[in-house]
Amino acid sequence: MNASFPVSLLISTEQGLVPLDRRIERIPVPRGLSPSGIVLHYGPYLRSLEHFLTSSHHEALCTSLSSHLGRSVGPHEVRSLEIISEKHGAYYHVARVCVTLLETVCHLCINVAVTEPQHAALEREFQTLLKLGNRFPHHHLPHAYYLGEIPLSDHSPGTLLETRLKLAVLEWFEGYLEFHLSRENRSGRPALRLWETDQRGAYLSRAESQSVYQRASHILTSYLDADSFAQIFPWHHGAGDFVVRLSPEEPDVKLITARDYRTLASWGEGGPNPWLGALHFFYGLTIRMRLDRLDGTGPLAWAPYQSLSGVIKGFFTAWDEKSRGNPLLPPPERLLHLFRGMSREEWLAFAEVSLQDFLVEGKETPFARHRMGQHAADLVASLQEYRPDEPSPS
Repeated sequence: MNASFPVSLLISTEQGLVPLDRRIERIPVPRGLSPSGIVLHYGPYLRSLEHFLTSSHHEALCTSLSSHLGRSVGPHEVRSLEIISEKHGAYYHVARVCVTLLETVCHLCINVAVTEPQHAALEREFQTLLKLGNRFPHHHLPHAYYLGEIPLSDHSPGTLLETRLKLAVLEWFEGYLEFHLSRENRSGRPALRLWETDQRGAYLSRAESQSVYQRASHILTSYLDADSFAQIFPWHHGAGDFVVRLSPEEPDVKLITARDYRTLASWGEGGPNPWLGALHFFYGLTIRMRLDRLDGTGPLAWAPYQSLSGVIKGFFTAWDEKSRGNPLLPPPERLLHLFRGMSREEWLAFAEVSLQDFLVEGKETPFARHRMGQHAADLVASLQEYRPDEPSPS
C-alpha cells in the first residue's frame, strides 16, 4: 500500500535540512569511520527507508508508533512523514523519522545496517535493548520497536548494486545532543562540547561536564548485573553513544545503544567474587569514560583529571542503590575504603592484568597504556577527594 500522506526525504547538513532532489540523490552516502565497504547513494538509500515504513499496509511505521504511544495507531492518523538522513558511523547509518499525527508529533530512529556483519550486530543490539528494557526499570536506553529487512537497488551512474538492508526502529531522544572532547580555544586543553550539525555547539561548564560524566557512569553501573557482572559493552564516547539535554537544573543523559551485554573477564566456575567484580568494573569505567575522539571523528582524546570526580560519584551513587537490595554485594562505604587503600603502584599492577578487557579499538591499546601511570595517580587523588555526602554538581 502506498502512503496516503505526504512523505519528505531530507538530508541533515551543516546548512540545515536539504530536500532530496535529482542532484543530491546521486551523491554517495558517507561511510563514517569505515572508508571501505558498500557505497550507497542518497536517492536509493532514502527511498528504501520510505518503502520500509510504508509497505505492507504501513506495518513497520504503525507497529512502531503503537509501541511508542502505548495504543493502536493506524495509517489514517498520520498527517505527514519526514525521513531525515542524520549520521553515518562505523556501525550503522542513522535516520530520524518525524511523524505528524492528528494530535501529536512522534520522533523515531532507524538504524540501518548494510553488510552481513552489520546485520548480525544490529540484530544483537535490538535483542539486547529488548532484554534490558524488560529486565531493568530504568529508562536510560531507547525502546526497541521493530526489526526488519528491505531490498535496495542502486543503479546510480557507475553503480549496479542489489543488496538487502537490515533496519531497526527505535525511540529517538528528541532534543538530546552528542557531546565530545574538543580543543578549548582559551587553554588548548580538551573540554566537553555539544556536537551539533554545524559542529559549533557550546562548551559545557566544568560543573555541567562533571554532571554528564556522573550521569553516564550512573547509567552503566545501574545496568550492571550484580551476580555475573555482565555489563553493557562495547560502547564509546567517540561513537556518540551517550547524548545529553541541558536544562536550567541538571543535564539529562541517555545512552542511545546497547550493542551487547556480557562479562568482560573470565571468572571461573564459581563466578566472580563481588569485591573483585566491583573493582574490575569500576576500573574499566574510569578508563572508558576518559576515552573519546576529538569532535567525535578526530584522533583519540583523553578526558582531563576533573572528569574522574563525576565518574566516581556516578559509580558510587548507583552502587549504593544496587547494594541496598542485595546483601551479597559490598556496601559502598567499604568498597570506597578498599579503593582508597590502593596505591598508585597497585592500580598500575591491576592495569597490567585487566586493561585489555576494556579496550574496543586496536588504536586504543598504545594510547591508553601510555596514560596508565598518570591515570593511576589521578585515581588515588580523586578517590581521596571524593565525599559521598556532597551534592551533585549543578
